[in-house]
Amino acid sequence: MDQGTELQALQQAYAAELPQRLAAIAACWDRLCEQGWERQTLQQMHLLVHRLAGSGSTFGFPGLSETARDIEQGLRAWLEAGTLPGEPERQRIQPLLFQLAEMGGAPQYPQDLLPIHRRSTKGQHERPLVYLLEDDRELARQLARQLAHFGYYVHTFGNTAELERTVENRRPDALIMDIILPEGDSAGTQAAERIQQRFNEELPIIFQSRRDDFLARLGAVRAGASAYLVKPVDIDLVIEYLERFRGCREEAPYKIMLVDDDEPLAERTALVLRQAGMEVTVFNRTRDVLDGLMDKRPELILMDMYMQECSGLELTKIIRQHNEFLRIPIVYLSTETDIDLQMLAMRMGGDDFLTKPIEDGHLVDAVSIRAERARVLGKFMVLDSLTGLDNHTRLKEQLEAELSRCNRNGSCMSFAMLDIDHFKRVNDNYGHLTGDRIIRNLAKLIKRRVRKSDIVGRYGGEEFAVIFPDCDAENACQILDEIRRNFSQITHMHNNIAFRVTFSAGVAQYHTGMNAEQFTRVADESLYAAKEAGRNRVITHTGLR
Repeated sequence: MDQGTELQALQQAYAAELPQRLAAIAACWDRLCEQGWERQTLQQMHLLVHRLAGSGSTFGFPGLSETARDIEQGLRAWLEAGTLPGEPERQRIQPLLFQLAEMGGAPQYPQDLLPIHRRSTKGQHERPLVYLLEDDRELARQLARQLAHFGYYVHTFGNTAELERTVENRRPDALIMDIILPEGDSAGTQAAERIQQRFNEELPIIFQSRRDDFLARLGAVRAGASAYLVKPVDIDLVIEYLERFRGCREEAPYKIMLVDDDEPLAERTALVLRQAGMEVTVFNRTRDVLDGLMDKRPELILMDMYMQECSGLELTKIIRQHNEFLRIPIVYLSTETDIDLQMLAMRMGGDDFLTKPIEDGHLVDAVSIRAERARVLGKFMVLDSLTGLDNHTRLKEQLEAELSRCNRNGSCMSFAMLDIDHFKRVNDNYGHLTGDRIIRNLAKLIKRRVRKSDIVGRYGGEEFAVIFPDCDAENACQILDEIRRNFSQITHMHNNIAFRVTFSAGVAQYHTGMNAEQFTRVADESLYAAKEAGRNRVITHTGLR
């Protein structure tokens, strides 16, 4: 179902359900008038009116929201006072209820989703396309093979005409081009200028050449160069540039958890956010939220303030009782306008308020801004500065969370420790900068080749760890062994000296009753066994791979 059709279906369902909502409110009022002012009934009526105040305008009934908000304020005052309303207060509410009852039927104006700019959501596991223009066939073949180990799909060209024809049909993610070609000493830069003119957005280009003079570099800059490398080219630098280009263009979608027991409104809010490229999980029952946090790991929680099972304030306090969820911002999406109550909610663990009803574009902007800020701050707190992977502390938290999930669900999981072989020799022979570059590139290779659900972290120094949820040791070993083979075939360069590096890995499989310390120890012992057996291999506690 496309978004327009889905929106229309939601609006029709809301309009069809509206008479029932109004009848439920009227029934509560009648019960209060006939049987006395019982607090539970008053709370139920307040919740029903609150939902109308938040949803009516969104679904095309702005008058409904305004009237419901007036009624809600009166009911809330009675609830907070803890005393029964007098006859004047009851007489003020009665006409509003009559007015509310007459507002069912067709929406007063059509409500369409606004055209919202979508963020790029291309997955990190999709193979990026690189065009390589190089007339030296052997050099082109070697570079293409090296890039393939990192998951890049490379299409090679021997002349500019063939490249330009192909670019017309399919835009690559990046270009790697020589400058000196059979067509001339500046043929590469001239072709790049013509290609760049075809696109509104500049195409990332890495120039590689034996020329290292000022005019060659100036020509490359004028042709839109993103990087300039002198042959022989260091594959590590090529990968760093390509990953940088890719990271600038592609961001994983924001992961949003939406908690609201008003199902039609929750689905419409989710539809708006999904249209903007976000990944939204909806929870209508507050009791499911903790398990959802474990499984979904959202970057932001968007929740209503008033719900049937428990309030947003109570749910926030429950969430904040868990250390692993302290970093997740909680934003209330509510009709609540009382500043004192908003401040109280934030003192109890909330982070911000958005007031219902809210326009689609404003909702997307508000959620995007807060999610982006949370993502940036989160990176500083939990990511390793050299590799961009989870740091040691974050990795331990993730392992504890996955073990808890295994204990609840009875699922399997594996944990692996990896270590670069003879890394001290690399630093001694080629320098620490080269060593750091190798660590970064191994991090990128692991992250690219594991499954999307797997969690990769830098354990320390040249050591890495991978958490494999829902994966036994056999399959984890197969994944790592393929990464090991690819890494061992990558040629690194230092001062025109080519060399290769390998790594060893140990894998542990979870067994009931294991804690994080035991799990880590078994993986570490398996890694030690791999080192003792000759390095450049993957070993699990059940045997060799």
